[in-house]
Amino acid sequence: MASIRVTNLTKSLESIPILAGVSLDVAQGEMLFLLGPGGSGKSTLLRIISGSVEPDVGKVFINEVDVTRSSAYTRGIGIVPQNNVLWPHLGVRENIAFSLGQQHLPAEDIRRAVHSALGAVGLDGVGDRKPAKLSESEQQRAGLARVFAINPKVLLLDEPFSDLDARQKRTSFDNVQKFCREQNIAVICATQDHRSAFSFADRIAVLIAGRIHQIASPLEIYRRPKTRFVADFVSAANLIDGTIIHAGAGEFIAQTKLGEIRGALSDPEENPESGTPIDIAIRPEAIHLDVMAPEENAFQGEITGTEYFGGSAWVYFKTAAGITLRVVEQNPRTTGSSNFEATCAWVAPEDIIGIIRKHE
Repeated sequence: MASIRVTNLTKSLESIPILAGVSLDVAQGEMLFLLGPGGSGKSTLLRIISGSVEPDVGKVFINEVDVTRSSAYTRGIGIVPQNNVLWPHLGVRENIAFSLGQQHLPAEDIRRAVHSALGAVGLDGVGDRKPAKLSESEQQRAGLARVFAINPKVLLLDEPFSDLDARQKRTSFDNVQKFCREQNIAVICATQDHRSAFSFADRIAVLIAGRIHQIASPLEIYRRPKTRFVADFVSAANLIDGTIIHAGAGEFIAQTKLGEIRGALSDPEENPESGTPIDIAIRPEAIHLDVMAPEENAFQGEITGTEYFGGSAWVYFKTAAGITLRVVEQNPRTTGSSNFEATCAWVAPEDIIGIIRKHE
């Protein structure tokens, strides 16, 4: 099947920049998640790839063929939009068969394609039902089956399962992942949902304000963010300004308002000089609350508030320097700040990420 490659895509609407020099590639059989906040340009990028919008600058390649100026229907792209509407007067099987009928395929080929698509999404037993008789999850899966049946070269998903609960969403992404692997097609999924991206993506491209800030594996995106914006958006990291005292072998020591902090550079190949500004990212779940302080990366203070979420809690720890750190406490056995006895917060050096400050 086909791969996707876009180079230097730029798009403005009424002089407002939407995309600024976006380049990425997706291999056959790969699922790339386009992760970013609302208004970051995710949907516009998918529309350009699909052919419904033309870029101001840049090119789109499907299987290394330049399709930038080709019509949408010749690109062989399957699209699952955010609002995946089924024909209300047709049954599920008829909805899936409709686009195949437009291609004037033999009836037996259509029957086989519809049967296979229904099986791929686990809807074998509901083919005759009208959309009104389906649950929301079943409607989403019927929409997926409609796309699967046309045997697309590549697959684009635009926030396709945002209205589903966690279990239904997982089932739907399982279906997409299985189809992607079996058919060896490239998939791009635009989403704001961090959990789905980290669970199902082969790679993640973080798109913020029309620019790709980082493309990497889920683990690298989370543990080695390349920009302050990625650290903030992906992990809600505590961000602290610092100045390099010493750096080498992928590690750094920096001076901050919290005192000296030792950690790992997000790019171990960098070798910043003393005095270089650095953004220090500390993920909330990497912070330990205790009454005893280790020798480094330890901050005295007090707990000033908590938010309880069942399996976890946000704990707000105000340091003696006046900086409040957000801490995730897993499996909390108590609630309320007065019930926590910690007077110290500390972090292992390998869990502190230093991002050399650049113009973004």
